Amino acid sequence: MPEPQRLLLIDPDPGFRRILREQLEQDGAWRVDEAASLEAVALPGAPPDMVVTTVVGRPARAALARWRQAAATPPLVALVGAGGSDVAGASLTIRKPVRLSALLTAITALGRCPGESVPVAPRDNGTAAARELGPYRFDPAAKRLTERTGARTIRLTEKEAAMLDLLWHAAGRVVPRDALLAQIWGYQSGISTHTLETHVYRLRRKIERDPARAELLITELGGYRLAR
Repeated sequence: MPEPQRLLLIDPDPGFRRILREQLEQDGAWRVDEAASLEAVALPGAPPDMVVTTVVGRPARAALARWRQAAATPPLVALVGAGGSDVAGASLTIRKPVRLSALLTAITALGRCPGESVPVAPRDNGTAAARELGPYRFDPAAKRLTERTGARTIRLTEKEAAMLDLLWHAAGRVVPRDALLAQIWGYQSGISTHTLETHVYRLRRKIERDPARAELLITELGGYRLAR
């Protein structure tokens, strides 16, 4: 069995730290260290494989600068309140509230591919702007695709729109299957289900010129991406 990866969890709430530590350590993939604040953290000579923090703003920026000077810059996952700004330099910024299953899946995916960012589905407030997607304009709030020629409008289900929205935010990167299942359906990582594949099949029948030769919704090893 491979050695567990080391994760540093920074949050002032000991209850939250305990819950997340127990969830991450239960399958042996992670070993979690805890801290209540960023200011007190001094990364050792062997830095952790990942840092997860709810302490953002000026302390997060200062910590990142300090770690870069010490040549110790592990991937950073920042949990940010609804009105907060992204943390510059973070590998992943997640808006709170966030489902625990989605957070665990994002951490796992980022741990496998530390150079990649893993998108988290934004919460739809009904004001999302239309986006360009192949030959279509995609309006996630209205749950529809419209051909740019105006010749055809495609109605989407809630799950189809959510899936396209998450893949669109990935900007051409692969979104792992587990991340899609966790963030859209709330499934735990590793669950066996054909739900996602069924939705991909139906969605391709709506949007692809030839569903058997997908040009927009592409299957990759371990997940899916949108051609951009």
